[in-house]
Amino acid sequence: MERTALRPKPMPGRDPGGGAEPVGARLPYPARRRGRRLLTALARVLAGVVLLLSGIGIGAVG
Repeated sequence: MERTALRPKPMPGRDPGGGAEPVGARLPYPARRRGRRLLTALARVLAGVVLLLSGIGIGAVG
């Protein structure tokens, strides 16, 4: 039988079966993910500060 286009595809790295995850399952490398999240937040704050200061500078010149 042909698969329909509306059937959800399994996520990469997971088995196509719908079995439940074990209770003690942990994500690999949570500290690395936390560091990446912190770095992303700092980059966003820095970009916001740069935009704010450039807007203030343009307003002062204008």
